[in-house]
Amino acid sequence: MHCETNHEDNILIVCIPTRETHFALANELRRQLFDFIAAGERRLLIDLSRCEYLDSTLLGVLVGAARKLHAVNGTLKLTGVHRNVRRLLQLTNLNRVFEAYDSKHEALAAFHGCEEISRN
Repeated sequence: MHCETNHEDNILIVCIPTRETHFALANELRRQLFDFIAAGERRLLIDLSRCEYLDSTLLGVLVGAARKLHAVNGTLKLTGVHRNVRRLLQLTNLNRVFEAYDSKHEALAAFHGCEEISRN
């Protein structure tokens, strides 16, 4: 299963296309994210708005991608974080690792270091 991707404001947005994650999706996402980073992407926004549950494998993928990006002065942020996922991030203290935003617009603005971004 391929994750949906698009660029907006020079940020690669990767949308998790399913309600629940599983091992196969995590492996595919790892491959895709690491390929994007190897190809030069430095700002990734993971859209979790369709995802109500993350397993430990997918959490590991996100942590690994964040580490790879950090090593090359990149940034990974999350958007559309469901309350179950937000709670999991809090329980695992990963809320200290990931910046999570309710809306894509807020996350994109955070990449630019401002509250609002202009809509062209």
